Amino acid sequence: MSDDREPVLSVRGLKKHYPVTKGILRREVGRVKAVDGIDFTLYEGETLGLVGESGCGKSTAATSLLRLEEPTDGEVIYHGEVPEDTNRKTPMEKLRAIRGEEEAREPNDIVGFSRSQLKRFRRKAQMIFQNPTGSFDPRMSVGESVAEPLLIHGLDDTAERREIAEDLLDRVGLDADDYDRYPHEFSGGQKQRVALARALVVNPEFVVADEPVSALDVSIQSEILSLMRDLQDRFGLSMLFISHDMGVIREICDRVAVMYLGEIVEVAPTEELFRNPQHPYTQALLASIPTPDPRQRGLGIELTGDVPSPDNPPSGCRFHTRCPKVIQPDDLDLPQEQFRRALDFRHQVEGGDVDADGAAELARARRSDAATGDITRDDRRRALRAEFDLPDELDDPTAEESVAAAVDSVLDDDLESAADRLSDTFSTVCEREKPALERTDEDHVAACHLVDGTETVETATSEVADD
Repeated sequence: MSDDREPVLSVRGLKKHYPVTKGILRREVGRVKAVDGIDFTLYEGETLGLVGESGCGKSTAATSLLRLEEPTDGEVIYHGEVPEDTNRKTPMEKLRAIRGEEEAREPNDIVGFSRSQLKRFRRKAQMIFQNPTGSFDPRMSVGESVAEPLLIHGLDDTAERREIAEDLLDRVGLDADDYDRYPHEFSGGQKQRVALARALVVNPEFVVADEPVSALDVSIQSEILSLMRDLQDRFGLSMLFISHDMGVIREICDRVAVMYLGEIVEVAPTEELFRNPQHPYTQALLASIPTPDPRQRGLGIELTGDVPSPDNPPSGCRFHTRCPKVIQPDDLDLPQEQFRRALDFRHQVEGGDVDADGAAELARARRSDAATGDITRDDRRRALRAEFDLPDELDDPTAEESVAAAVDSVLDDDLESAADRLSDTFSTVCEREKPALERTDEDHVAACHLVDGTETVETATSEVADD
């Protein structure tokens, strides 16, 4: 599909980092890497889904590419007509231009647009927000809210603005008479229809929809998605559709980009992605979709644990701390789930989240009320292993020797020795090396060490070392 259509928007190496500051002087001590070098292209007339768990950076990517907040780095290339720059340069800007100190950017890079260019560009790009209630001014009628973008972009005729807004309200399934009603008089689904009308009132080329149906009942979700498809066909729109719900993504999107912890890990046509997911994270997301077929239940990958903090993302593949298919070293021969559990144990030890007192508490909690006598060292060993679902003996002798020694070191409050022993045995290429995007099919790419691609896909961040 992508080969037959012209691109509308090309995102290259987009980053949005938030500084972490400390003290009265607000000294920067770190950065939250909410979006960390993503690449994708939105094509004419398509709906591209951006999917991932909450906290993975989807909404920040949306606001950054539209410059509702300023990106830290990257390019957002708009392939339409570049708006004229009517801003007058300040003396300092003129001086920097003479000295050649201005940052060299493509003329159609939105990140470099001036204020006047950005205002004109926003006639071409609109956004629909997750919470329709919070996106309306309760003091304005819904008609005034729909018509307001027309006023901002220079349409001063009140009667004409009202006529256009009433027509849009009718097109989204409401009545023209609703123009004078207020947001509190509408249901959630009706408010989202009004939000659609407001987004379309300036006749944009593309729309960014950020979780537009997540706050709605399932029956209303279906109606809004159907309406969005109809409006897209009628107005010839391109759409970036953001969601955490794979079922919704499948219903409306032509292609899907899967995002995890600030990075895109897989991109494919929708049906190809659902039929043949390559990245373990994508497989886990698909496995979370409820299915009425009992034969399909429990066959997928279970996604456990929380998304790590973006202020200190894991090295290598950022999913390796949760991945059920994390690659074990060649000299180990363990069932995959045993290696995953041993790796979890190692991470907890390295983080200082396991100690001798905690093991004793676990052992006491496991005892029956009728049990008597002191808690023994063996009790604490068994309790600690049980906490991480480690069997009494691992299948690989080398692995078992390391875990047993590490458990004893924990019980002796020697966490450094325990961590060293575990890291020597339970290491993985997934934490040492960042996987490149590999092409597995013409329109299918994934970033995983398990993927055997036909070629490596060059991205804006391909040559940048993982920091």
